[in-house]
Amino acid sequence: MPPHVKWPSIVSFHNVRKTLAQYPELTNGDSKVVYRGKVKEHGTNSAIQFHDGVPYAQSRTQVLGTATDLEKGNDNAGFRRWMHQHKKALVAQAEAFKDLHQVIVFGEWVGRGVQKGCAIHQVDPVFAIFAMMIKKDKDYPGIQFISSPEDIATSLSDLL
Repeated sequence: MPPHVKWPSIVSFHNVRKTLAQYPELTNGDSKVVYRGKVKEHGTNSAIQFHDGVPYAQSRTQVLGTATDLEKGNDNAGFRRWMHQHKKALVAQAEAFKDLHQVIVFGEWVGRGVQKGCAIHQVDPVFAIFAMMIKKDKDYPGIQFISSPEDIATSLSDLL
């Protein structure tokens, strides 16, 4: 199985301002930063990790196993089982990512049976994607984060 990749912490806005004031080179000296709000949903952090052509389910703390084989591994409130039900589309998406070393689609697994106490828990379960991480190859030191809903939809055209 591939290594677990944790979703990084999101710092408070005031910390972003302090950091950019201290390190203006992060924004090429431009003090303007565009923010785009996203709704916080009360579920469980989950991810689909495409690693060397195989789709894996991931929770906040561990890689759970492949989407194609439910016999080995764990589940995360039904998330891996949901992935298994969509394995044909996931395998097609993995094929589209075959030239990339690792792609991780981060989201919140929400809906009936995931948590209790909020209106979102009354709907059928859904994977609400909020970001993607792409590592082009294992020797490439940089990673690319995508958070724009339009760019995510374009990247996941085989899956959506």
